[in-house]
Amino acid sequence: MIPAVKKLGSKVAVSFAGKAGAKMAAKTGSLVAGKIVAELLDPIVGIGIIIWDIWDYNHTVAVEKPILRDAIYDYLKAVKDLLLENPENGIMVAINQVESGIMQSIK
Repeated sequence: MIPAVKKLGSKVAVSFAGKAGAKMAAKTGSLVAGKIVAELLDPIVGIGIIIWDIWDYNHTVAVEKPILRDAIYDYLKAVKDLLLENPENGIMVAINQVESGIMQSIK
C-alpha cells in the first residue's frame, strides 16, 4: 500500500509541478511578450503623434492662413484710411491746409 501511495503522491506532485511550471511559464511569457510589444508600440505611437502633428499643422495653415491674410488686409486698409482721411488728425487735413494757404497767397 505504501508504494502505491508513494507512486500516487509522486504523480500528483509531478502534475502539480507541471501545472505550476506552465503557469509560471505563461506569466513569464506574457511579461516578455508585454515588454516586446511595449518596445515596438512606443516608437509606433511616437511616429503616429509626429504624423498627426504635421497633418494638423498643414491643415491649420490651409484653413487659417486665408483668414489671417484677410484680417491683416482689412486692418492695413483701416490704418491707411485713418492716416490719410481722418478729418481730425489725418495727413490730408494738413496737406489741404497748406494747399489752401498757397492758393490764397497766389490770388
